[in-house]
Amino acid sequence: KHHKQEGAKVRYKLEGERVRYKLEDGRVRYKLEGGRVRYKLEGGRVRYKLEGGRVRYKLEGAKVRYKLEGERVRYKLEDGRVRYKLEGGRVRYKLEGAKVRYKLEAGRVRYKLEGGRVRYKLEDGRVR
Repeated sequence: KHHKQEGAKVRYKLEGERVRYKLEDGRVRYKLEGGRVRYKLEGGRVRYKLEGGRVRYKLEGAKVRYKLEGERVRYKLEDGRVRYKLEGGRVRYKLEGAKVRYKLEAGRVRYKLEGGRVRYKLEDGRVR
């Protein structure tokens, strides 16, 4: 149910696999158990890889780059479309016909993937 968090740790579960996110000095570090995390989006797969503090998303042969700067997140998708809107603490992403919704609400970040749910918990609702 509720888990205790140390510092700025974010705990993330997806389809039986566990991923731990640590927020330190404006950077996001991903620790993957087994080294790989798989996200299932309609008609495609998304893979996250760790590279020198950067996270790369691979969607159906396309590349997505994710950067966290201060309280802003930048996503770049090569050979595809990604729309990123930040309004009043809400971020919406659309990935090639698949729907991904990010919501920031009082210390909680919710990712909705069609066919599954992912919940991120952040301290004070802010990312440092």
